[in-house]
Amino acid sequence: MGNVAVLNQKMNLAALCLRLCEEMKERYADSSYQMKSMPKDGAFEKEIAIGEDVYRALYEAMCGMIDIFSKGNNKIIVSTYQMGIVVAGLEIADKDLYDLCSVENDKYLIQRSRLGIVLAFLQ
Repeated sequence: MGNVAVLNQKMNLAALCLRLCEEMKERYADSSYQMKSMPKDGAFEKEIAIGEDVYRALYEAMCGMIDIFSKGNNKIIVSTYQMGIVVAGLEIADKDLYDLCSVENDKYLIQRSRLGIVLAFLQ
């Protein structure tokens, strides 16, 4: 994780996708996960601004979801769609996400889960 420069500038969405995937490849180097990055939908032309804290939260949320919800084949694809990042290769039921972090009466309900805290932060 040390190879990521401080992010407080604008960058294109494709670069963010590639950076996230490369960092995850390092994290999961000793695992059976097959990580692949596939920026698309004109991601090289879409500029975004992201701070280091939001990048770290996004990275942790994605890794947490991979740890918990990866399918049996362990193929994980980090891609782009419109102005967002997509992680394919996960099997998530709505109930599973609601168990981690849900909102009732504008209050976040987090079930003692680091992933839930990150999801609430990103929201």
